[in-house]
Amino acid sequence: MKNVVLLSSVVATTVFLLAGCTSPSSSKPQPSPRGSGTTHVRDSNTLKNPATQGVQISQQSPAAFSSIHMVSPTRGWATENGTVWYTTDGAKTWKNVTPKEISPSSKLETYSYSLGKNHFWLAVTTDTQTVIQIYRTSNGGQTWNMTQIHDVGYPMHLSFTDVNHGWLSLMQGAAAGSERESIYQTQDGGTTWHKISYTNEIPGGTLPFGGDKTGANFVNTQHGWATGFSPANGQVYFYQTNNGGHTWKSQNVPIPSSLHEFQFTSHPPIFFNQEDGIVPVQVNAIPAGFLVYQTTDGGKTWEPNTPLMGTTRNAVFSTWDFVTPHLGFVTDGTKLFMTENGGQAWIIIRPNISLKGVSELDFMTQTDGWALTTSDSLYHTTDGGYTWTKVH
Repeated sequence: MKNVVLLSSVVATTVFLLAGCTSPSSSKPQPSPRGSGTTHVRDSNTLKNPATQGVQISQQSPAAFSSIHMVSPTRGWATENGTVWYTTDGAKTWKNVTPKEISPSSKLETYSYSLGKNHFWLAVTTDTQTVIQIYRTSNGGQTWNMTQIHDVGYPMHLSFTDVNHGWLSLMQGAAAGSERESIYQTQDGGTTWHKISYTNEIPGGTLPFGGDKTGANFVNTQHGWATGFSPANGQVYFYQTNNGGHTWKSQNVPIPSSLHEFQFTSHPPIFFNQEDGIVPVQVNAIPAGFLVYQTTDGGKTWEPNTPLMGTTRNAVFSTWDFVTPHLGFVTDGTKLFMTENGGQAWIIIRPNISLKGVSELDFMTQTDGWALTTSDSLYHTTDGGYTWTKVH
């Protein structure tokens, strides 16, 4: 089992998705770039709406994908312009399981998170950006229920530790190296959501307003981390809470000596159990770099591994995927790299296709993986990334 986080391009209306299972210890999320938002913020109220039983069912394959994440070698979810698709035969055919209230549009931004094959959450931000509709299913998209959150902004990140406990980060506007952010929590699988944190330009806020944000992630109901971009050289944006998000403080992490002159963009931690986790960090240099921080004590301490620097001047490390705390894949837009020890060493894999334009990597095991390109092509590998076959 695994869990995956994916984000597509930014537009006026926002949709994001999640899928769930009951085993947080076997989860494997995939980080993704952040979206954008508005500059207006309001206090939120959580409303409950009646169940939605309708669903658009179709066996017709979509023309393209904006995101895909497989939960087994045969089963997986995909999105395309706001539609939700499900496969049970390894991406050969797809069933449209979109809630009937969702109107597909190329203007929709999608964000997805997977924990398994049955539980799925779909949040839709209207074009007025004053309400978020969150749809949830526990039967693979056959039926849906919907809840509303009254707030503004774009979903930036979402994570679940199990099918009940989850956190949603909203980006609510940026200016001059600062960004508004609010964090919501659910303890009942998404039926209700409550704001637990917001940035300190608003009285009472405890998250820092300064710095661009990439979201937040929790390992349990009390311990979480907020991440983002820091404009200061040799400093990683990394804030920790030990009281469920009510207060936050900077957690210092060591910087490799060769990287003190650079700036960094950190992404929310990925935990594989209560003790073992990683933090993916982009090194903003020319060529760009990628750095993995590891913890084996539940986030009390974090240690950096060997920096991976791009092989070309235009290298960009924006796509990565980790199967375990040790096994991970990342591309710089030219080559595919694999680590078997959490980033202490990297193996260069030279694939049979061009990796330029690969927007998502999604590996099930060390050998079985998927790659989605910005041209909407879907590839599958069964030999660890050396040979890729186009399946869509």
